[in-house]
Parts: sequence; structure tokens; C-alpha cells
Amino acid sequence: MKLSRGLALSTLCSAASAAREGHVYVYDKVPGSLPQAPTTVTPETARLILARRMGLSDFHSLENPSEDTIRNLNVYGGNQPKLFGGHRQNDLKMQTVMWIDDVEDFEVFASCFQDKDWMKLTVSDPPSTSDNERLIEDMALQTNALDDHTRKSGSDSDSKNEFLNDWLRVASRNYDVVRKTTQKNECPFSHHNSVTPSMTVVLMPPSSPKSKRRVQPYGPYTVPSPDHLRREVAEAHISKETPLSLASTTPDLPDDLETFPVITAAKEKGDNTTAPLGILKTCYESQSKCVAATNACTGHGKCVNRNGGKKERGFDCWHCACEAEVKMHDGKGMETGKKTVYWGGPACQKKDISTPFWLLTGTAVLLAFLISSGIGLMYSMGAEELPSVIGAGVSGPSRK
Repeated sequence: MKLSRGLALSTLCSAASAAREGHVYVYDKVPGSLPQAPTTVTPETARLILARRMGLSDFHSLENPSEDTIRNLNVYGGNQPKLFGGHRQNDLKMQTVMWIDDVEDFEVFASCFQDKDWMKLTVSDPPSTSDNERLIEDMALQTNALDDHTRKSGSDSDSKNEFLNDWLRVASRNYDVVRKTTQKNECPFSHHNSVTPSMTVVLMPPSSPKSKRRVQPYGPYTVPSPDHLRREVAEAHISKETPLSLASTTPDLPDDLETFPVITAAKEKGDNTTAPLGILKTCYESQSKCVAATNACTGHGKCVNRNGGKKERGFDCWHCACEAEVKMHDGKGMETGKKTVYWGGPACQKKDISTPFWLLTGTAVLLAFLISSGIGLMYSMGAEELPSVIGAGVSGPSRK
């Protein structure tokens, strides 16, 4: 009797643990060359995989990833466009993602993934439904930002790009409706599977009432502001109406190259060495990304590989190595003095003012010390007692 109770208790615990796991199924018409195996990932890794498959890697950066994370991205991240690889970039824009929340019984969808081409990921400790909705809304802004840039550059992929936002419409679909459809042996995403080259299905369990609220459960990432989107649309409208206007600050890139956002400069980009605004990363994947994001290190350094080109850590880390700037007074060469200026910061945009700071601080401390010493000396002189008989020992005039 005790044994049966123990088995029942362990079964309930296992069922509760399984209910708190999310599942991600990915399908690619052209499977990757790396072997697949059942994998359990964190919500942050699941977000990176989803962003990579949707072509939103511009807004999701890797901060010291582990070997398992890099391997999972290579295996489940889908087929990425090559450097000069034909129309693979258009296929990347035809990704379809279906996100279904509050799934209580995952076995209902088991028949939909019997094909061996489907790969499965398990998400441990999945976030709440509200966090999932926030991630979907943020990825919608990221998708629209890339879509606006595509229209601005004059691409004809609008017809192919209709599936890019399709995942947003099916993401809000009610679980009960999907379950009734699935019970009739009609998978709600079977028609997408035959049209799109790649597809991702995310099944998330309902939120637990005892779950604690977490800050950034999917990890940090970049979200474009609505002002940025309006500015992109306005620039695209101006470029269509005035074909003889100045060239746009965003260069036109080939279709096979992934586009990356450039941080707005503090001044007009005339010399490409102005100080960039915003929070800059300390590590970039390539030298070109480092140069573009930092405006060539603001002209005060150069982008170098922190790892020295070695693949020991599994990835490259390009950053700005700042260089000292020597200025000659009056331009008369070595006969006059010279001034050395040091620069720092992630883009070498911050001037080193430590020497003037300590000089001013030392001068201020010295003046304060001299003034306080003078005041103290005056008080000490005034506090001394005068002698009782000032004229003691001095004889007066003699009588005659």
C-alpha cells in the first residue's frame, strides 16, 4: 500500500513537472547537416533560436554564450543566408511561426509532429503568458522595422513577405479552438507547412498561480521605438518623392547580406567619425559590424579581435582599441610642447580627463589647506595670553 502511494506521488510530481515545460517544434524543407538530438533549453536560448529563424538577429545579441548554446543555434536556428548565396535571403523572410499559449494537454498535438522532419525542443521553466505576449509584441516591432527597411531599399519581396507577420495573427488563437480542430485530425498549421520553406510551432503551458514574477525572463534584447519606425517610413516616403535628394544614410545592401542597425550619430554623418549615441556593445561578431556601429571607433582607434583570431572560445569578439592622440602646440614641431590626449569607452568617444581632474582637485585641496592653516594660525595668535606687567623691568626717569 505504501509502495503504491509512493508510485502515485512520483507520477503526480512527474506530470506536474512535465506540465510546466514548453515545447518548440521546428521544420525545414532543407534540413541542416548537424545531427539533432532531444534538447532542453532555457527561455533565453529559445528566444535566440526563434529570432535566428525569423531573421531578427539584429536585435538579439550573444553575451559570452556557452558551447551548448552555439550548437543549439546552429542545429535549430534554420538555414541562414550565405554571403553571396542566391535567393536564400528571401526564403529567410518567408518563415512562419505559430505560437499557442495555455496548452494543457500536449498529446493533442502529437499527431501533427509524427513526420521525422520535425525537430523538438523542450523549454524548461517557461515564462508566464503575459511574458509570452510581451515577447510577441516586441518581435512584431522588430519585424516591422526590418520590413520597413526592406521597402525603403526598393526590394520586391513584399509578396513573399506576407508570411513574416502571419505568426502574429495565429499567435493569439485560442487554445480551445485549436484543440477542437486538432481532435478532428486537422492540424491548424498543415497548410503553412506545404507553402513555407521553414516553420516553427511554439506550445506553452498555462501560467502557474504560484509562479513568481521575473524580470526579463527571456533575457535582454533590443526593441526599436515607434519613433524609429515612423522615421524609417518618412525617409522612405521622401526618397520616393524626391529622387534627386541626397543619398540616405543607410547604405543599400545586397539581398544575400544580413542588415544590421546603425546607431544614430550625434551629428550629421559627414565624416563618419562622430560619437554614436545609445548603449553600445562591448563585443561584435565581425570587424565590419564593429566599424559600422562605432563609426570607426570615432576616429580615435581601430577595431581589433580580442581573441586574436583564435577559436578557443567558439566566437570572435571585435572591440575598439583606443589610441593616444598627440597634438603639437602652434604646429611648430618638436621645438614647442606637445599634448597627449587619451580616449576611452566602447567607441573611443570619451576623452580621458583624469589628468586635468587630479590637477584641479589637487589645487583645490592645496588652497583649502592653506586658507584653513592661515585662519587657524590667526586664531592661535589671538588666543595667547598677554604678560601681567607689560612694563616690568623698565625703569622710569631719575629724579633730580
